[in-house]
Amino acid sequence: MGIRATIKKLYDQFGRAIEPRKLTSRPDEDTRAVVSLNDRWSDYPDFDLAPERLASFLREADAGDPREQAQLWEAVEERNMSVGTHIQTRKLAIQGTEFDWQPSDDSPEAKAAADLVTVWARGIDDWDDIIADGLDALGNGWSIAESLWDYSSGQAWIAAIKHVPAKLCTWANSLTPRIVTSQNSYPGIELEPWKFWYNRFKSKSGDDFRGGLCRGILWCHLFQSYTLKDWISFAEIYGMPLRLGKYPAGASPTDKSALLRALRSLGTDAAGIISKDTEIEFVESMKAAVTNVYEPMIGLMDRYIVLRILGQTLTSSGSDGGGSRALGEVHNEVRGDIMRSDIRALTGSFRRDVLRPLVGFNLGWDVPVPVWHFQTEPAEDEVALATKYKTLVDMGFPVSVEHVSDRFKIPAAAAGETVLRTPANVLPGIASVDQGGGSAAPRPPANGAGDGGNGGAEAIADQATTVQDTALNGAQVTALQGIVQAVANGQLPAASALQLIQVSFPAITKEQALAIVNPMKGFTQTVPPPDVAAAERSGTGTPSAGSAPDDPAQAVIERDTRSLVNRARAESGPVIEKLWQPVKELLASCKTLEEFRDRLLDALPGMDPTDFGNLMQRGLMTAEMEGRFTVAARTGKK
Repeated sequence: MGIRATIKKLYDQFGRAIEPRKLTSRPDEDTRAVVSLNDRWSDYPDFDLAPERLASFLREADAGDPREQAQLWEAVEERNMSVGTHIQTRKLAIQGTEFDWQPSDDSPEAKAAADLVTVWARGIDDWDDIIADGLDALGNGWSIAESLWDYSSGQAWIAAIKHVPAKLCTWANSLTPRIVTSQNSYPGIELEPWKFWYNRFKSKSGDDFRGGLCRGILWCHLFQSYTLKDWISFAEIYGMPLRLGKYPAGASPTDKSALLRALRSLGTDAAGIISKDTEIEFVESMKAAVTNVYEPMIGLMDRYIVLRILGQTLTSSGSDGGGSRALGEVHNEVRGDIMRSDIRALTGSFRRDVLRPLVGFNLGWDVPVPVWHFQTEPAEDEVALATKYKTLVDMGFPVSVEHVSDRFKIPAAAAGETVLRTPANVLPGIASVDQGGGSAAPRPPANGAGDGGNGGAEAIADQATTVQDTALNGAQVTALQGIVQAVANGQLPAASALQLIQVSFPAITKEQALAIVNPMKGFTQTVPPPDVAAAERSGTGTPSAGSAPDDPAQAVIERDTRSLVNRARAESGPVIEKLWQPVKELLASCKTLEEFRDRLLDALPGMDPTDFGNLMQRGLMTAEMEGRFTVAARTGKK
């Protein structure tokens, strides 16, 4: 049937069907858009820019000749700090993003095409320049670059991609853009398929030369430049007294001119000569007059420019009232949407005009074209993810170690390797709950503390092997640690601690409870807080439900439980103070309650609830243990 019958019909960037001969012949290796030295020069349309001139430039562009519009935009990008800075911000958002080349499907042909493009891309050194040239369409509405082909040894390669200045483009007498050069004057040369990369930016529907950001920004620049000139002129004379010259009646024109020259020299040289019959009066200016009329106007135009380029203003300058973290994050998402839109336009046109012929000439025109993929997905917050997993595990939710290892890209420990352990959980023979309802691997006390060193640690490790059915969740382990620490501090007798553990945790045997409490492996004795000691001496605190019990054992348990409650109460003050400190600091820094309300969410990242959560866990477990012991005492359970 022949190649012309088997190849599907292809279209160029303007929807024109590509001739079959363009698919079978070699690519055009000649340089079409030759840029000469004369193209460096500009008409400098920004000099003495006035509303009438700007309107005429835009009308010329509407008629298909955007040369003056393109030259003016180029000058404004250079001279206007706000325009240049924020256009650069929008470009750098893409230039600073990592990218790769991905197959469009899972077929071997698509993977081979992706490998081909990857190898070719490694030979191109100026990708930042290529991306910046493609994003030149943001301001003008379009950008053009020429592919310089090199055909050798049966392989078609793109050696370079050269930008074509926007001022060389014309739509005069044509519905598609043409390039005007010194060798090819009007109407210019046509953009041939596979030879030119044409990227368009459409901020609105219509002609490409009317779709760029420049159309609105140029007016803002004009008004801003007028105001800036007036402000500079005002700043030159601000604070200087008015020099008023008085000449006598009948003074000659020569005398008047001499007086005027003297007045002017006084303003610059502070010296001058006049005749005796003339008089100079200095009138002090009103320094209290309104002088901020210029800055608001310039600021207003600035905000319009930023709004046009970035889609909002908060991420660039902040709100007048100080802004807030929450609003800033929302606005960053808005800018992310703009960046992703720019990437889709950039990569789509590049895939069509550059990658399509590169793959077609080398692998065939039916081979799927790779995708130019930018990694725009936000980085995952691994701290928040780890907190989520910890919460699930503490609740007893079954989570596999293999899943966590794969999720965090952390290899599981191999046999014989030293395993990191959490120093907080040093309860002998007690393991935290695992994904299968059993227990994690038991571990000895930290640093071999107690029983003279390693011997005690080995004994505890042996004891731990018999408690595989006593897996506890995070809250229960925290409560046990609180009991053992209270024993180590001398706040709770060991006998009472044994009774509390046996009643509250029926799965723990007496022998295991002894291994936990006596001796206190891995715990360092601390001094009880003064208010705890005072509470113990005064007998204050939270008593158990009911009146004083007749059972002496119950009285001992209530006393010891009250000691735990008082300890938690003593610790609650500093914990709550630490939790609320960011809010207090924010309140002190705000001038009004409205500002405090708007910025309240800013304090949230500094409020770490970890210590408060641990305190609540210990309090809840203490209440639960007291309740269990009370029930056991009343029912006669020992």
